Amino acid sequence: MSDNKPDQILAEKSENPWVKLILWSNENKGSPTSRWNGFIKHLLELRLADYERLAPTDEQRQAFVEHWGIDRAELKRQERLHTDGREYVKQFFSDDPELKNIDLNIKICNITFNQELNFTHAIFARSIRFNNCLFECGVDFGSTNLEKGAVFTGSEFLRPVNFEQAQFRGPLLFERVAFHNGVNFFSEHNDRAFFACFFKSKI
Repeated sequence: MSDNKPDQILAEKSENPWVKLILWSNENKGSPTSRWNGFIKHLLELRLADYERLAPTDEQRQAFVEHWGIDRAELKRQERLHTDGREYVKQFFSDDPELKNIDLNIKICNITFNQELNFTHAIFARSIRFNNCLFECGVDFGSTNLEKGAVFTGSEFLRPVNFEQAQFRGPLLFERVAFHNGVNFFSEHNDRAFFACFFKSKI
């Protein structure tokens, strides 16, 4: 780990809207990812509605749906985020109150998370990147959809990390990452392509 990394701030003090969404989702202890997935579904439905206004052909519409994974089974099963929830989350994304231009390639940098995080069954429409983050408590990515790739750089996990049954098709990169209490990648699905690169990382 480099000593020249930017200072980290507590997640609760971050202005990153995705960090705020993570914390708000995890307030729902019974089903933390229902809020997250409901919001992702809402964003994708907004994009599809905008695209349909261009009157695409059936083939074009299907290609758009497949490109964004809108037809994936787990997304179809997900309930939409209720109206109050959508209005509440809009304040996180104050630069885009219509929620139509949000970059779904999520980047979270220089953050200390001091509570357990549960991403079980979470859906990521695009890649997610954590850079120079400290996770002081356990993190659960079990059965998470990470098919668009995930990158962790210059980060530390002080407690156990779980990726059991997570879905990988895109690259998974760990660069200068320290796992101080172990990490679990067990999967019983042999048909899932799993590619991970550990560069200057400690397991």
